[in-house]
Amino acid sequence: MNPREIASVVWLGGFLAWGATKPDVRAAYWQVVKAFFQLKVVGPVVVLAAWTAGLAALARTVGLWKMDVVSDTVVWFVTVGIAFYFSIGKVTGDGWIGRTVRRAVGLAVFVEVFVNLRVFSLPVELVLVPAMTFIVMLGVVADHDDQYRAVSRLVKGLLTIIGLAFMVYVATSLIGDPKPGETTRKLLLPVWLTIGVMPLIYLVGLWSAYELAFMRIRFQTEDDPDSRRRAKRAFARAVKWRAADADGFAGHWIYDLANAESTEDARDVMQRFRASWRAERHEDRLTNARANLELWIDETDHTLADLHWDSLVRSWGRLDAEQRAQLREEAARLVPVNGRLDALCALPD
Repeated sequence: MNPREIASVVWLGGFLAWGATKPDVRAAYWQVVKAFFQLKVVGPVVVLAAWTAGLAALARTVGLWKMDVVSDTVVWFVTVGIAFYFSIGKVTGDGWIGRTVRRAVGLAVFVEVFVNLRVFSLPVELVLVPAMTFIVMLGVVADHDDQYRAVSRLVKGLLTIIGLAFMVYVATSLIGDPKPGETTRKLLLPVWLTIGVMPLIYLVGLWSAYELAFMRIRFQTEDDPDSRRRAKRAFARAVKWRAADADGFAGHWIYDLANAESTEDARDVMQRFRASWRAERHEDRLTNARANLELWIDETDHTLADLHWDSLVRSWGRLDAEQRAQLREEAARLVPVNGRLDALCALPD
């Protein structure tokens, strides 16, 4: 562990120890520990650990992983991997694979890893870690209240200066780097680890969606095992590996499938469900993009407008050409004269 990681552990340990002096907090700790060691929680963590170890073993064969990045792997597993793994509900959303890959290779991840390539001495890090935490939390609080807008701007400016200073310090210290191989491995580690665990997370998310659908089918076919088996087979043949379709199976479709009198009827139910579900998702994409567009057009705060713009761009990528043209027309009617429409017109057709 490097000094920054040690300082983080020291402060976290101190905070937890302080909390343990409070009877109510101590009781909450015990509840969290008991909840964690239930099979439904600890089991997936063990599976993720085994998968991560397998990825490391494969990466080692091509030189992407060596013992010099063990601590980085552990930090990624604890701070990113576990949280990513338990976000399995998101795999059923539109564009999950693309969003995850873009995030893994994005600038934010690179900057975060880059500024941690070089750290200060332990005494400096013991001061720096809580100071940076305080500044970030101050910015988060200030962002949520208009009366602290000046504080928010000050904090953002300060964080920008600190971030640039860190990057200059790291870049300067890397000149003549005696261990370029280790540096490269540290930079690439979060990218291939994140992409590498995606198949596991998708499979677990798909399994969860199947389990929920099968539970609903069982509830409707408690006294008819033949109908239950027929319904499950029809469901699996129609859905296959599509987690979003499995997740959307609800409402009257459960009853219709459970009460299908033949394999052909069950197949017909699932075909109608998939057609209906695709149309519903198609309309939901337009509704979501329209909401983001209206928020972006109406927002007067530049920071919030930027956030709404980012949301609009993400939702725009999931629209077809007809929906994009429709939104442009709606935007023109909402605000005939608005400089923001130039940015909207620059989005792809």
